[in-house]
Amino acid sequence: MRPDSFTVESGLPIDGRRARGEASRQAILDATVRLIGAGGLTSVTHRAVAAEAGVSTALTTYHFATLDDLLHATLSSLSATGLARLAAAAELAESGAITLADAATAFLIQELGPNRHVFIANLELQFASVRRSAWSALMTNTYDAFVELIQHYVGDEQAARAIFSAAFGFAVLHVIQDSHPTDAACRRFVEHLLVQYNVPKPTPSRSKRKEHER
Repeated sequence: MRPDSFTVESGLPIDGRRARGEASRQAILDATVRLIGAGGLTSVTHRAVAAEAGVSTALTTYHFATLDDLLHATLSSLSATGLARLAAAAELAESGAITLADAATAFLIQELGPNRHVFIANLELQFASVRRSAWSALMTNTYDAFVELIQHYVGDEQAARAIFSAAFGFAVLHVIQDSHPTDAACRRFVEHLLVQYNVPKPTPSRSKRKEHER
């Protein structure tokens, strides 16, 4: 195998230039998130993103010809990452390693704490989608995917949508008010929400919890 290639999980070689291209593309998306989180959508220019990412402006325009392309790709990336995080948390709950309340609480704490700037950037992009009809399918698919994950536990689609809306509203309200709920407040909110919709809260088995902690 050539030195500029490597093997991914599928076992198929990928050219090193492609890998570097994917890495630079992700660096540009990450830089865009940081800029939006700190200064809003108006802070995003090809030049500013390039400086934040530590790449050339030409490289940003190579990956994203227009700012609209860049913003849409950023929103898509954030949506996929958020879904993956929630799915991972739900999988832990389903395995019995943690309770569903534990998983949901940890997700909220992360969004309103360490991940807050990312959540804010995601919100700004979601609000921007109101004026960009081409983004509507992405937002619809993302919301439906979140609801589907929740519905797996509650069984009823309407209840799942209500739970998603309540949790989303809880997070958005704290961001708008620039307030920082304690871990205990997030826990109380989640537990109250689950009780309201009769969501079962199984207790993790000792063996599975130990396995998760290792």
